[in-house]
Amino acid sequence: MQPFFDTYEIRWFSRQPLPVDPALAFQGEPETRIDHYLFPSHGRCGVKYREGHLETKLQVGPDSDFETALFRGKAASWTKWTTPREDDGPPVFASNRNAEGWLAVKKRRWIHCFGWREPGRVGPVGFAEGSRVALEIGELSGDAGSWWTICLESSAEGEQERKELLGAAAHYVEQDNWLREPLSRKDSRSYSALLAELKRP
Repeated sequence: MQPFFDTYEIRWFSRQPLPVDPALAFQGEPETRIDHYLFPSHGRCGVKYREGHLETKLQVGPDSDFETALFRGKAASWTKWTTPREDDGPPVFASNRNAEGWLAVKKRRWIHCFGWREPGRVGPVGFAEGSRVALEIGELSGDAGSWWTICLESSAEGEQERKELLGAAAHYVEQDNWLREPLSRKDSRSYSALLAELKRP
């Protein structure tokens, strides 16, 4: 896992029924895991403990409007830092993973990746193939409550390419017609923003 990397991404959360059947959009079983988020959260910075790594994620630019036929919301640039793996976790987890100040979030995630197949044309690629956009559909439960989430996350060398790739991937995904309805701007927020809005259970 890289110690730090930059992304351009847009995410939605809602408590309403998932507007897509993941089985129609993806093949295979979902990834399942439990992440622990530092809580309360700042709306532009989040910290989580994930599979032996402590990760920090900082929004490094303003929100920008993003709109296609089905994807409407607020996109932003982020930088992520990841510590080396610690099997026992930070001291707070060694004795009590439900310690005060952390929220446990159970995740079931389906992920598919897209990238440049040739100049100006996007298509499916492997998860580890260079510049790409990861489309994630997730079902969340646990201390933060029950939510669904959809995210488009672009990883590339430069910010402008990340933005162009995200837009191209969104248009490509729309052609499959797996979304039953457009994603609403009011549901568009980051994990950090969502956790900043929540009250402790």
